[in-house]
Amino acid sequence: MKIIVFCGPTITDYEASGILKAEYRPPVTHGDLISCVYADKPDVIVIIDGAFIDHLTVWHNEINEAMNKGIMVFGASAMGAIRAAELKMWGMQGIGEVFNLIENGTIEADDEVLCDFTLIDGMYHKKTISVVNLRFILNKATDKALISQGQSDDILNVVQAMYYKERSPDKIISLCIDKGILTSKESSSLFKYISLSRSDIQKQDAILCLETVGKLRVEDLDKTQKHFEYDLFFEALYERDRGTKHGNGYHPFYKIANDYVMYSEDIESVNDAALNRKICALVADNFNIQASDKDISEERDLFAKKHHLSCEDDYLKWLNDNDLSEQDFQDLLAERIKINKLQKWYLPRLGFAKNTRYLLEELKLNNQYTTWKQKSIDIHDTLKNNHDDTSNTFITSDIMKLAHRFLKHNSRQWEQAPFHFMNKIGMNQQVFKHLLARDKTLSDVVTMEIYNQA
Repeated sequence: MKIIVFCGPTITDYEASGILKAEYRPPVTHGDLISCVYADKPDVIVIIDGAFIDHLTVWHNEINEAMNKGIMVFGASAMGAIRAAELKMWGMQGIGEVFNLIENGTIEADDEVLCDFTLIDGMYHKKTISVVNLRFILNKATDKALISQGQSDDILNVVQAMYYKERSPDKIISLCIDKGILTSKESSSLFKYISLSRSDIQKQDAILCLETVGKLRVEDLDKTQKHFEYDLFFEALYERDRGTKHGNGYHPFYKIANDYVMYSEDIESVNDAALNRKICALVADNFNIQASDKDISEERDLFAKKHHLSCEDDYLKWLNDNDLSEQDFQDLLAERIKINKLQKWYLPRLGFAKNTRYLLEELKLNNQYTTWKQKSIDIHDTLKNNHDDTSNTFITSDIMKLAHRFLKHNSRQWEQAPFHFMNKIGMNQQVFKHLLARDKTLSDVVTMEIYNQA
């Protein structure tokens, strides 16, 4: 059973690991849970601590997506208790007193479960006290007659009005003195009581939650996949904010894209190709062009040959390295197949000119036309006195051998599937063989000239 726990200031991973064997992550933030679902594929997720105010919080739909995938999600203590109360009816399981207080409406403000902290050498050090913990400490202080019930209520009102990062015991007591709630003697006694108090209901809830999950058996897991419906915001969450596994956390996809935009030299051409691919796919769908299971299987085999994925393990590693599920990749292949079919439908309609004009226009737009113009002139000037050699090679050579030689010599990835390459560029076999024979002759001539010069 694979369990992922998000915790921090409420209970450290060191303390928690002594209670439950699991993989521990820092407090959950926006995008972490959706990344966890797809990168880690756990059976159970436990949320105790999470980012709040200073960072985007974990979205409800991230949790729903986990449950959609048949993952059990538990929450307690802090952010986990908040989300569990909000998503109880959808299947998230809340544990502990804090969860109960939120669910029954005693706690209405989310920041009541928060405290400020610092992270030093991987250890969390609390700088303030949460309102929910203070509630229990004040109740005990009232029972011990350190303060009255009315004073307890007034102190709680003062603390609730404070920003959570200001809720340190000394500031709380000072403010209560200024407002006339506490006398000097009462404030001294209460400050000492709060400072020495070991009452921590949030930590108790965290321990209870971890113990509860630790008692789960495989047969207890609810693997029922839910069917929650999402909107465009979830699409953005999945495509943009989800991330790749990195160390003890996740690196968002949008950061990879942003860095590629900033530092890659070919961003314009790649971005154009990406958008054009999607536009062509939409057109193909409009024409009701389909990709069969057989088409996808054949395209997958061609892709594996092109990228030298010689066995299933290589293929699965490639999927994992590229943050793709099998379904994601099949969808990409289906899209490519539809576009290829659209291109094959369109090429014959260009007549004898084929795609010459469009290819050269693209070279011009990319400022490569003059370079290739001169290269072509140089090639034909070199070959003009070797027509017989070209013709002989054309007649006697096997097209497969010529194709493999050409693609490998020119570092083309299609060396394992040359005829697919030929179809891709819209060229018939006779023309392709003639150009391959010409390339062999050209290579032989150039080699001979270099040798003679030596």
